[in-house]
Amino acid sequence: MEQSYLMDTMFDLLNESDNLDVQEIEENERAGSFLLTAGDGTRIKIQCTLLN
Repeated sequence: MEQSYLMDTMFDLLNESDNLDVQEIEENERAGSFLLTAGDGTRIKIQCTLLN
């Protein structure tokens, strides 16, 4: 699996999640991370790393 595929898939999952109430997604594919802002103002960082 390639990191770009993983990042695209994760973006779709995060964007469609009603449970997190994501208001904003900032994707940094080069760093393999997402910064999310939830409806209540909570900021979340998700780091994607392939471990092969």
